[in-house]
Amino acid sequence: MSKIKSIQKSTRKPWTEAEINFLKVNYAKMTALEISERLGRPLQAIYGRVKRLKIRKARPCNYVKKVLSSSPAKISEKKINVASMSSVDFKEHVGQPLLSILILMNSISILLSLSALLLHFFH
Repeated sequence: MSKIKSIQKSTRKPWTEAEINFLKVNYAKMTALEISERLGRPLQAIYGRVKRLKIRKARPCNYVKKVLSSSPAKISEKKINVASMSSVDFKEHVGQPLLSILILMNSISILLSLSALLLHFFH
């Protein structure tokens, strides 16, 4: 007597090019949960696709390069009263999470300290 195994159909839906592009463009800007909700896919599917595509969040050094390459006019446009804002309001206004900005400020402080040390040492 032979047993016949039942064939189960996969419930996974294939990723479209639009979804993959959305993931690539927004992974650095949005949380995986937000992307999951927007695309209507499970959170683990987002993490799995990110891993397969080798997508990474932006590192603080990228923020440093971005700010240092910005013109003073662009930076001065972002003057805000941070003390009166929640972190969500801050992210909406500036376009980056507050933690990213704090990391950026710390990175700039370290770079300035190192450059001052190097100038003192070699001068």
